[in-house]
Amino acid sequence: SGDELGKLRFGAADGNVFACLGAEMKVQVDAAPGQDDMPSRFVFSTTRDTQASPTRSMTIDQYGRLFVGDFQSTTLSSGGVFSELCIGGATEGAGIHLKDTDSNVHGGMFTSDSTNAMIIRTITNHPMHFRTNNTDRIILKNDGTFLHGAGAIATQKASNGGLDVSCNTHS
Repeated sequence: SGDELGKLRFGAADGNVFACLGAEMKVQVDAAPGQDDMPSRFVFSTTRDTQASPTRSMTIDQYGRLFVGDFQSTTLSSGGVFSELCIGGATEGAGIHLKDTDSNVHGGMFTSDSTNAMIIRTITNHPMHFRTNNTDRIILKNDGTFLHGAGAIATQKASNGGLDVSCNTHS
């Protein structure tokens, strides 16, 4: 695993020599090959500002999983053939940010070492809707209350260090 099958490199002269690589694409063996079997991955690397050589930016592994950032495909258990998007980043930077074209509504999810948590958030003053079969099941409103199912509203209250949930009907 890791042997190179091919590489395409992009570079330019830096004013002195033709030694500056801007990016490269390479194909590597992704697991032990067998007879008529060559599992491979596609690795895309770009050179960051002030750096002299490319760093992995994106990988597509043998299962078609897409890894964004400097993320090793071997960190997931091998053999998992379901599709997934894996993003690796800095300590406070592995995440997805979503927004519409005018930035009216946007939010995201990310990991955080400082809170040891996976955080899902809205950044604008809008509720979060959780749906199954395209039907709202839970709506988390921006004031901290949430709507659950068909007609129940619940409000969180701190009580002796715990969490109380009270439900009322609404129309």
